[in-house]
Amino acid sequence: MRAVIMCGGEGLKMWPYNRFWQKACLPVGNTPNILRIIKQLKNRGISDIWVLTAYMEAQIRYTLREAGDITILNASADIAKALSTVCEGQSDLIVYYGDVYAHDADIAALLENYKAQGNSLLLKSLDAQYKSIDYICASAKDGKVTAFYGHPRGSYANYKVAGIFALDSAALSYNAFNPNVFMNVCVGGMPGKEFYFEQSLQIALESGISLSPVIISNNYADMDFPWDIMTANAHFCADVVGALAENNIGEGSSVSEKAEITGFIRMGKNSYIGPRVVIEGNCFIGDNVVIDNGAIIGKNCVIGDNSSIVNYCKLSPATVIGNKNRIGFTAEIEGVTFDNVSAIHNCEVYGVVGRNTDIAAGCTMGILRFDDMDNPVKAPVKKYSGKYTNGIFIGDYARTGVGNIFSPGVKIGSNSALGPGLIVSKDISENKMVLVDQQTTEIEWSSKRYGW
Repeated sequence: MRAVIMCGGEGLKMWPYNRFWQKACLPVGNTPNILRIIKQLKNRGISDIWVLTAYMEAQIRYTLREAGDITILNASADIAKALSTVCEGQSDLIVYYGDVYAHDADIAALLENYKAQGNSLLLKSLDAQYKSIDYICASAKDGKVTAFYGHPRGSYANYKVAGIFALDSAALSYNAFNPNVFMNVCVGGMPGKEFYFEQSLQIALESGISLSPVIISNNYADMDFPWDIMTANAHFCADVVGALAENNIGEGSSVSEKAEITGFIRMGKNSYIGPRVVIEGNCFIGDNVVIDNGAIIGKNCVIGDNSSIVNYCKLSPATVIGNKNRIGFTAEIEGVTFDNVSAIHNCEVYGVVGRNTDIAAGCTMGILRFDDMDNPVKAPVKKYSGKYTNGIFIGDYARTGVGNIFSPGVKIGSNSALGPGLIVSKDISENKMVLVDQQTTEIEWSSKRYGW
C-alpha cells in the first residue's frame, strides 16, 4: 500500500503561523507533524510514502531531509494530475492530510475496515469544537457514506470529514473529473474555487462507488486555526506522554534526591533535575535540559532539547516547551512555545508563542472573559470560538514589551515589536512596531499641599 500526505495548503486561517510555516511542519510534541505522520505510517508497515506540496515546498524538503526515501511531488499546477501520478500502478492508497493529528488506534481501525469493507474514511462526530458550518462534512447512515457537504447547516450532515482515507484505484479515478470547486453546498453557500478531494469522492458516490465510515473514538485535531496547535499538542501530551509507564533516564542525566516526582519521566542525554523541583505527573525531557531551583512542572508536559526551566517558574499540565527555551524566575506558561523562546521575569503566558520570541517582564495574557464565555476570534474574517480561542497567539520573531497586557484571543504577527506598557486588545499585523502614545496630567504638588 502507498500513502500520500497532502501538504499544499497556504493556511490563511492559521495566521500568524502561516507566514513562516507550512501547516504540516508545525510542531506537535516538538516534532513536525509531517514527521509524526510518517512515523505513524511506517509503524503500520507503510513505507512507500509520497508527499504532495505547493505552498512552502522548501520547508517540506528541509523537514524531510533525514526522513528516508520519501517522494516529494509539487502539485501547485494541478492537484488532480499530481494525484494521478501518485496512483499509477497502485491498487490502493492512503490519503492523509498533513495538518491532522489522529491517534494510532484510529489509523489501525481505518486499515482494518479497508481490508474488510473496502473504501473507507475516518469521520469525526460534530461537536462544540467541530461545527458543521466550518468544515467539509459527510452524512453517514447504516455503515455507508451517503453524501459530502461543504460547510453545511447541521441538519444536512452528522460528521466532519477527518482527512484520512483508504481507497482503491476505482474510487481514486474520479479525481480526473474534479471541477476544482465544491459542488454540494447549501443554498447561499459560497465555496472557494479550488481542488477539494472530498468533491472527487462525492462524484464517486454519485457514480455508485461505496464508501465505509470509521468513526473516530480517540483524540483528534485538525490544525486549521492557531488555537488548533494547542489542541493537537494537548492530545499528544495525553496520548503519548500520558502513556509513559516507566522511567527512562538517558546517558549522563541525573535527578536530585530532593526533587519531587509523582509520575514517570523520559529524559534525554546530559540533562539534570535539581533540588526543590516538583514534577506532578509524566514528563518528556529532551537532551541537555536543566530543570532546577523550585520549578513546578504539571502533569504530562514536554520540554525540548537544550532548554532551561528554573527559579520557581511553573508549567501548567499538557504544556509543550520547544527546544532552546529559557523559562525562568516565576514565569507561568500554559500552552505551546516554539524553539528559542525566552520568558524569564514574572510573566503569565497562555496560548502559542512563535519561535525566537521574547516574552518581557510582567507580561500578562488574559485567558478568561469577564463573563467566562469562549472568546470569538476572527480567522481571517469569519468569527470562530472554542476551547482554546481565549489564548494569545504570537507569531515568530516577535518581541513583547515590559508590562504588556493581552486581551483573550488576540494574535500578534511575525517580525513585530510591542512597546512597554501596551494593552493589546486587537490583532497586530506582521512587520509592525506598536508604541504607547502616553497622555499625562501634571499638577502642582508640595509639602504644603500634602498637609505639612
